[in-house]
Amino acid sequence: MGAKGRFQWIPAAVAWLTSCQMPPEPSPKGYAVPEIAPVVPVVEKAEEPKARPDIPEILKVDSQSVTSLTIESQARVIGAIAKRVEDDRWEISKGDRVLLLKEESRSAELNGTVLFLNEAFVERQGTLRLGELDYEYTLKPAMDPLALRLGSRKVVIDPGHGGVETGTRNEALGIFEKDLNLDVAIRVRELLEEVGVNVAMTRYDDRVIALDERLKIANRAKPALFASIHFNSAPNLEAEGIETYVLTPPIAVSSNDSLSSLKQGRLSGNGFDYANFEIGYLFQRKLVVDLQRVDRGLKRARFKVLTELPCPGILVECGFLSNGKEALLVNTPVFRQRLAKSLADAIIDLLPDE
Repeated sequence: MGAKGRFQWIPAAVAWLTSCQMPPEPSPKGYAVPEIAPVVPVVEKAEEPKARPDIPEILKVDSQSVTSLTIESQARVIGAIAKRVEDDRWEISKGDRVLLLKEESRSAELNGTVLFLNEAFVERQGTLRLGELDYEYTLKPAMDPLALRLGSRKVVIDPGHGGVETGTRNEALGIFEKDLNLDVAIRVRELLEEVGVNVAMTRYDDRVIALDERLKIANRAKPALFASIHFNSAPNLEAEGIETYVLTPPIAVSSNDSLSSLKQGRLSGNGFDYANFEIGYLFQRKLVVDLQRVDRGLKRARFKVLTELPCPGILVECGFLSNGKEALLVNTPVFRQRLAKSLADAIIDLLPDE
């Protein structure tokens, strides 16, 4: 189904992970909640992925070629203004949107929220500018956001992992990602149903649900939004914070991928690339502000559960079980309720009136 069929919108001038699947609900006995000192939240910027080599510009994305444009003229084409604000930093602004770029870097900020470019912001053919993919799928939707409302009040919540597919874990606390995913998903469902939202879940208990089956559930439900809930892990035990993923645009390099992903073409979910960007940005911004966690940014990936959706979709990594302090925090029902409320409120903000 095309984007117009699912939305009523008006263009307003549009971790390395250990998991891409599903979760189960906590057992009736619940979680052990350790005695912990109050956690002092810190908001800081995540380290950025290493800059990638230039990618051949093989996708023409606009009727006007941008290969010869400077960053200033790229901005001017869409009615924005670009200016250098420091030796290696640029600001692109339009209306109330401000995008900050750093030369030789894939890391950027949109109104203070971290996001990652498909390619580093570098000189191309003698001029400093964005690559064509970032011009089309980052700059344009960032400067001309969709003034959207979802086309219906039906959503699908996908608790990652489940059954023998436990996802990541924290051995010291005896907690599994699958249980946390399901616990948060159930809390989100309850909050949404209180305001009349029709919620379907890909999993209601502790069982394995194949990724293909999750996509079938989403396609049968015909929702206006798909949201997959996960928790994270990393070899760096200091890694912490929240990151939100949306589907990688056609032929682009995913945030955590190598150039081997370059040949990936269009997927069904790419029909919602502009909406994915705006929704992903809004979720990431709200979660970081509400929960006062580290901002690891809006990222892109070709996770199976995002590829063949009939609607926009996001996958949220809600914290690191590999980080001792963050694991203690997410293991508390109070934090998980705050997390669920932030997720539910982000969805409610996008819903049409009853």
